[in-house]
Amino acid sequence: MFNVFVFCLIILCTCVHFCVYGLCTSSCHCSGYTMLCKNGGIPTDIPSDVTELFIEQFDFDQLYRNKFKNVSNIQILDIQADHGKSIPSKSFDQFINLTYLGLHGKYIITISPDAFLGLNNCLTLNLSSNPRLHISEISSSINSENRGKHKKILPALLSLSVAKIQTSSSYPVDLNDYFFKSITFGRKLKYLDFSDLNIRMLDFNYYKTLCKSVEYVDLRKSVIGNIKQNYVEVEACESIRTFDLFEEMADTEAE
Repeated sequence: MFNVFVFCLIILCTCVHFCVYGLCTSSCHCSGYTMLCKNGGIPTDIPSDVTELFIEQFDFDQLYRNKFKNVSNIQILDIQADHGKSIPSKSFDQFINLTYLGLHGKYIITISPDAFLGLNNCLTLNLSSNPRLHISEISSSINSENRGKHKKILPALLSLSVAKIQTSSSYPVDLNDYFFKSITFGRKLKYLDFSDLNIRMLDFNYYKTLCKSVEYVDLRKSVIGNIKQNYVEVEACESIRTFDLFEEMADTEAE
């Protein structure tokens, strides 16, 4: 009797496995709760159990013609793009339960001011490794000020990465007053990643708006115009636990 029970249990597990993974489109690979698509298209037939979606060789231009469907269960979305210069308006508003969004593209230049509308539960925005994307585009796309109460952008955001952006430009990244106001308005950010950047300067008068929430700032491997002799004068910021300049300083000492 026990052997029969074990046999039936194995058959049941096999059927469940087939039902979940069998729905995975032929151009993608599904494993557990993760779906990986390498053909660059907008995936279809996403299994209902999938909560993590990774897309490679994506073309952002197709978002002007088509939209993601049946993605209400997706919590993590990470896109590596080989084509497309802009991210359209309301590109991800179907992802109502998304908590992590990563967008990385060789040619991304612009982001619509309404690109992130509807992502009310997103905790992490990772815009790293966008060599042509300027910081001003990021500021405009996440700025909620003067939009009205019904057009809040990423209100739950806790973590932001802009590492390795604007690297193809000869102009340094300007972390100005507008940038810090854009990322702090209506939010309580905890983590900021400014690593691997050529930063024109850091003005800590602008940075004060973060001093009641941010706990970790990553500036490793960044070149900063107003840092001299391995130190920076800055007023105490009550919330910060780590201000990581270690690798940048280590390189300077090595010279």
